[in-house]
Parts: sequence; C-alpha cells; structure tokens
Amino acid sequence: MLDEGLDPIRIVAALRARDVSFVVAGGLAAAARGSAVTTADVEVCVEGDESNLQRVGLALEDLTASPSPTPGDDEHRATFGSSAGRFTIVELPEGFSALRSRAEETDLGRGVVVHVAAVEDLVDLARALGDLEAAAHLAALSEDRETALVIEDVAEGEPRRRERVWSVLERVDAFLTDLDAKGLKHRRDG
Repeated sequence: MLDEGLDPIRIVAALRARDVSFVVAGGLAAAARGSAVTTADVEVCVEGDESNLQRVGLALEDLTASPSPTPGDDEHRATFGSSAGRFTIVELPEGFSALRSRAEETDLGRGVVVHVAAVEDLVDLARALGDLEAAAHLAALSEDRETALVIEDVAEGEPRRRERVWSVLERVDAFLTDLDAKGLKHRRDG
C-alpha cells in the first residue's frame, strides 16, 4: 500500500527517462512482491559511477527535488522531497551489479517496467539498516512464496514434497535463530 501523497510511478519514470541505472528497494519493492506494508516513500539503489550519478541529478531536477534529510542518511544515502513525494537514493559503490542481476523486471503500472530487488536482497538491506521488524516481515513474505510453491507441487503430486517442506521450515528456523542471536529477544525483554 502507498501513502496518498506519493506517486511512485512518476518517480521511477523520471529515473528511467534519464536512463539511470537503478533497482527499486524498500517498501515499494516489498509491495511489488506482495506485501501489504504501507510506504510513504520510494527507495532506489543506484549504481555509483559518475555518469549514472549525473543522470540521477538530472532526474532530481525533473522532479523538482530538494534534500529532506532523515536519520540514516550519509554520504551514500540521501532522502529528497519532490513534486511526486519523498524518495531515497542509495548509492551502492560495490555490489550493485549483483543486486541488479538478482532483481526481477516488474511492471509497476502505466507501462513502467523497472528492476525490483529480490526478496532476499530486501531482507539483507533491511537488516543492514537495523530494521529487524521489516527484515522479519520480508523473510516471512519470502517463506510464504516458498510455501505456496510447495502447495502447488503437492497439488501436482510431486514426490519430493516432504524435502521441500523441510527445506522451508529449516530456513524459517535459521532466520529466527539468527534474529535471536542478534539480541532481538533480549531487547524486547529489557
């Protein structure tokens, strides 16, 4: 779900019109992957080469964007207010190619097709920002997709159903163990 003052299609269309190399992340990407989470901004990861950053600057001008700093902004992350709503640009000096290679092209509407980060990358990005709640929600979304695949396989009579079910359960257990190891349980208790 999107905040009413936000026009994400306009934001990503402006980036596409300037031929910016980017991948949609954050709440918009989660929504594109089936999440019911509400988002008030658009977050995109951009390739950090100089020519791409110049094209980002042109897109910012097109959107009459101005800096609107938020906690977490630094030399590689900047938030802007614009005529189409708030959005965050995350420059990835390393790892952009891998992020983009795992992203899926998705039609967000009005014929605007963009690269949207894979759910697993969205989980990693949320963890890196310290947003464990979003990471858990996204991991559950990923597991829901895996469970749906298992259910489809059962309907088709696939004999390896048991292995796939255990695989999904092991990933959920590993994720919860990882969260607990990082002190989530203790922070909530304290």
